[in-house]
Amino acid sequence: MVKIRGNRVFLTEVEHQLHSLPDVTGAAVVDRVEQNQLVLYGFVTTESTDSMPRDLRAELAAKLPDFMIPVEIKMISRIPLLNGGKVDYQALISLIPTFDSTDPSETIVTDFDRLIQLWESVLWKGAHTYIYDFFSLGGDSLRFMVLMAEVEKYFGVNLRAEELRSKCTLQTLADILGIETTAVTPVIRYKSLEARLFRSAMGSSKGIALAMPGIGGLSNAFPFHKAGFFQDHDMWVVEFPIHKGNMLQENRWSIAALEIVQGIREGILPTPRVVFGFSFDGGLAWLVGRLLAGLPQCPNYVVMVDAPPLHRRSRFMYHPLRKALKTNSAEKLPPVLHLCRAPLFRVLANRIHTREWSQKDGILCQVDLPTVDHLDMKNWEILALAKEAVVAFLNAKEVAFEWKSIVQPPDVLGCAIFYAFHGDRISLQHVLDKVSEGTDITGKTYLQHLVVLMYTMNEPAKSEELCRLAVQKWPDSEKVRFLHRRIRRDVGLLFSGDVPTIYPRGIIEIENNLASRRYNSVTPKSLPVRFLFLAYDVSLALLAAKFKIG
Repeated sequence: MVKIRGNRVFLTEVEHQLHSLPDVTGAAVVDRVEQNQLVLYGFVTTESTDSMPRDLRAELAAKLPDFMIPVEIKMISRIPLLNGGKVDYQALISLIPTFDSTDPSETIVTDFDRLIQLWESVLWKGAHTYIYDFFSLGGDSLRFMVLMAEVEKYFGVNLRAEELRSKCTLQTLADILGIETTAVTPVIRYKSLEARLFRSAMGSSKGIALAMPGIGGLSNAFPFHKAGFFQDHDMWVVEFPIHKGNMLQENRWSIAALEIVQGIREGILPTPRVVFGFSFDGGLAWLVGRLLAGLPQCPNYVVMVDAPPLHRRSRFMYHPLRKALKTNSAEKLPPVLHLCRAPLFRVLANRIHTREWSQKDGILCQVDLPTVDHLDMKNWEILALAKEAVVAFLNAKEVAFEWKSIVQPPDVLGCAIFYAFHGDRISLQHVLDKVSEGTDITGKTYLQHLVVLMYTMNEPAKSEELCRLAVQKWPDSEKVRFLHRRIRRDVGLLFSGDVPTIYPRGIIEIENNLASRRYNSVTPKSLPVRFLFLAYDVSLALLAAKFKIG
């Protein structure tokens, strides 16, 4: 087992997948450090050179995520063996050509070659082949600063990191540096839009999978690709470049939808078989499908992830879009698959905006994924849980998925919080460890409910510790202050279902949640006594939040 970009990789698994490819009779995989990055090399034997697939890496990409794919797969006559019959991995390593960075004959010919080398030195080999921004390719803030420093050092320019954070692509850097690029995917420009091929299909293509522009104008195609979605489709992205603000301002959302539809109808943008997107762009994918309903260019399917129905929010609808929706037929809507966060049973009231959709919107199927964090739904490890469901949906087969059937959930904090809410003590301990390390656990709502969870599990010390942390983070929160006081009260002083309605709704919910699971084990105090203590705690909580005292 080795670690590549923070992910555990078993070389035997990669070997097994290589061996399963057509005509491959033997396979072996070795690891080697290159440019401070661990990379894999694969070696295979085949029945004949004529039957060798044109691109084994592309074939393997249909089975494995990109970090498990060898940077190169060599065909050899036989796999070398030791005397005991085991694979001679040292002999395989000797077959890999060495790379000397001081060798004047190295392949860096142009400034763009050097920029690619810097780009991949802080990301991973092959990252330049993805037309996507630095952070979506796995970069973080520390690596971003390293990249900026290396580029400034080599090219002798001062970069404005603040501006590049929002859209740091290899092409953007090249444009700023005035470097001529090579082999760049052609861009289709139509009005305010830009469209380009993101990734070709593995094997024969079933059609176009078109990614919608996100809240910042860029698409979120990369997580879908990495999760294994649409591998038998040509993936295209359509984007709405903006310099300031976001897509919800200045009617950009409506304008983008109308221009995408018009571009598809005129044959300038590719006609999609599938339109898809995450969150904001998922709602935009639905809208494009709705506006094309009944037309020859209408997509066959819509796949959206944790998306809000923005078409129901009047402030986002301007007159041309309203008119288009009225004149366009609402019949023959393309079927929609919605991947969204699973509801939290009993612990947290389900107010997720994804439940605002209805069957009238063409939601053919809904798949619930185990996480509490909206941004986790853009995490490819979470999305990959639904890969088989998506494949079944796109093949017009029955979609069968149940989050309770997941054997090994991803090591994602939002996922651990979800399982902790459902009684998994290992996940709960993982969350508590993260909290003790100072990790932000997606906001005060979930931290409050973790306090309630620990309280109802009869863990007063841990619930008190979590509540103190919540008070430190949000000293002006009335609900946090109220919760901190109530968990120290005797259970018999709590209300359960009969809290006076004169109090704010949030306080009533906290009181009911605290009392719901422990109330039956005690005899409640008299109603006047309980009412007196509740009024006292509410008053002090409001004062403490207002003046940030205690």
